[in-house]
Amino acid sequence: MKNRALLFCIFSLGSQVSWSQNAEKLNEKIEDWYFGTIVMTSGDVIECDFAYNPLTIEGLLQFSYEGVNYTAGPSKISSFGFFDEERGTYRKFQSFPVYSEVTEMTNEIFMEILHETQFISLVGRKTTGLKPGYGFNANAVITQKNVIKGYERYFIDMATARLHEMTKKEFFKLTSDKKPEIKSFMKEEHVQLNESADFIKLMEYYASLK
Repeated sequence: MKNRALLFCIFSLGSQVSWSQNAEKLNEKIEDWYFGTIVMTSGDVIECDFAYNPLTIEGLLQFSYEGVNYTAGPSKISSFGFFDEERGTYRKFQSFPVYSEVTEMTNEIFMEILHETQFISLVGRKTTGLKPGYGFNANAVITQKNVIKGYERYFIDMATARLHEMTKKEFFKLTSDKKPEIKSFMKEEHVQLNESADFIKLMEYYASLK
């Protein structure tokens, strides 16, 4: 993952956030606000309006509580969730400890829980960045044309907290102890592993074998 510019200062609950003019412009154009529940790492539970901003690797959450705006990352927020009326489903995001083989360090990162089992979880994260050559300055007008959006899906090995790309190779690496059984199941059920639903089906089958 490439480092992205940190646009917002992270403040603990109780400190007011001062956002830059560019950050406000960008957020107004690319983020949706929802009403939902935030669980702080302190254990406090807050119901308020918030918007998830993916412009950093870890992810940041902007929220409005008792008339004051705040910004916090996964070091302060354990999880958050909301009902997505457009999708007709409840969506939950959680702070996961993810190990990086590059830095050999573990950092907390917000991930959306797409499906979870005791052994492997399928998670995703929205990514947003600026096109190459476009930088922030006081007079910049940020529009959708300057923004690149994407959505990345990963497996998380629940035993090691390591992140793996959602590929056939990585899935079979994570389930190598039951590979013969999984291969037979795939043949019987005609599973092709072309989409997330196929991986989820095998994740559930793998969990049933343990």
